[in-house]
Amino acid sequence: RAYLRANVLVDGDTVKLGDVFDGAGELADRVIANAPRPGQTLVMEADWLYRVARAYRVSWRPASRLDSAIIERRSQIIEPDQLHKTVTEALRRKHDDLGEVEIELDNRTMRLFLPFNMPARVETQSISYDSLNKRFSARVIAPDDRPGAVRTTITGYAYPVVEIPTLSRRMDRDEIIHDRDIEWKTVRVGNIDTQTITDVESLIGLSPRRPITADRAVKESEVQAPVLVIRGKPVTIALTTPTMQLTAMGK
Repeated sequence: RAYLRANVLVDGDTVKLGDVFDGAGELADRVIANAPRPGQTLVMEADWLYRVARAYRVSWRPASRLDSAIIERRSQIIEPDQLHKTVTEALRRKHDDLGEVEIELDNRTMRLFLPFNMPARVETQSISYDSLNKRFSARVIAPDDRPGAVRTTITGYAYPVVEIPTLSRRMDRDEIIHDRDIEWKTVRVGNIDTQTITDVESLIGLSPRRPITADRAVKESEVQAPVLVIRGKPVTIALTTPTMQLTAMGK
């Protein structure tokens, strides 16, 4: 007696009798269907399976109309991260003045499925970029120009980015900002303005005018020179020359 395999994983372009029926006998290598494309599935229903079993004299019959075999083809998968990297490198090659960019695909979960015997590699054949709308369109091929390769178009946004200094912790008024208080953050150029501090020298040694939270852009209007002498408080006044040093208390 033969038994139906409910879930079948095949490597090639065809589905054989022995893939679907355990105990198919001498005809196990007989091709009964084309395999689905990589990344897709094929459902074989009970009636169709029963006709196949009878045609090849396989001792099997469905227990109910719900019996089925789900055929999946083993695939090499190119994940979104690899697509991001490929598009980013292609943009840099074609637009060397663009600098660092942040890629956002229109289909954020996009994956490419290749036959199992092909390497998980993708190349860009052509790419265009609209700097006004920040849109790109890339024609890609995976893995290369061979029969069975996957060809498709990837579209999305490419935002120029820049690194800016931010505070690593919340800082209160009159605290002085030091090197240890700085963390660099990558932000989109379009999200900063002329008031945003973009160089660390414009932060170190200054103090917040009011409390500033961590991990965000800091504007010039939010910092000031530190207040070292507070009005009405006692201070030490010093006069130093090569031959003399005098100190006195003052207010």
